[in-house]
Amino acid sequence: MNLKLAVWLAGSAAKQLFRSDRLKPDAYLVDLLTKQYLYAASTDETWATMEWRGCKILKSPTDLWMYAELMQRIRPALIIETGTYEGGSALFLADLMGVFGIDGKVVTIDIAPRKVPEHPKVTAMVGSSLADNIVFRMTSMRDLTPKIIILDSDHSYKHVLAEMQLYSRFLASGDYLIVEDTSTDMLDGGPSRAVKEFLMDNPLFQVDTHCERLGLTFNRGGYLLRL
Repeated sequence: MNLKLAVWLAGSAAKQLFRSDRLKPDAYLVDLLTKQYLYAASTDETWATMEWRGCKILKSPTDLWMYAELMQRIRPALIIETGTYEGGSALFLADLMGVFGIDGKVVTIDIAPRKVPEHPKVTAMVGSSLADNIVFRMTSMRDLTPKIIILDSDHSYKHVLAEMQLYSRFLASGDYLIVEDTSTDMLDGGPSRAVKEFLMDNPLFQVDTHCERLGLTFNRGGYLLRL
């Protein structure tokens, strides 16, 4: 066990003793398991070694499975992903569209991607997900439905909340807004804090806990269904 994980486990255990919303034992153990698995990436183990067609794909395998289930069920005409990295996840989603016979496209956005994925169903945009020119292009696609929007770029609280407020406007009933890495601990609260605040002001979105039923997920509380 690395030092970072050991410190987190000790701190988490202490918080569990005094928090007013103390987790039930089973939920607490799942939370500990998730954190241990998440932080394994700091030593280039487990999920940090995953690739798709030679490109890194930094996601939990169980979340990728859930994306496949969602795609098969709602058959999205458009998937928007913020945070390209090496393009592994964009290629994965595009390939699944082919497997399921979905006539759709994947738009992936990154301010500085390591690689630009090449696939007939993938459109890669370079720039901030909040930049005016990027938003303008997204607005031109708003009539493509159903949609899945996956937020996985800058994980700071302010940025994630701004993305949620902006991109949620493009969604219709039955669409999904997925905020990744809500299980990550950040000093400013990060994605988890952003989701909680967003839900307080947006009653048309609710957490779809069915997407968390496999237990291990990096996006706990982050699978949001548009009602």
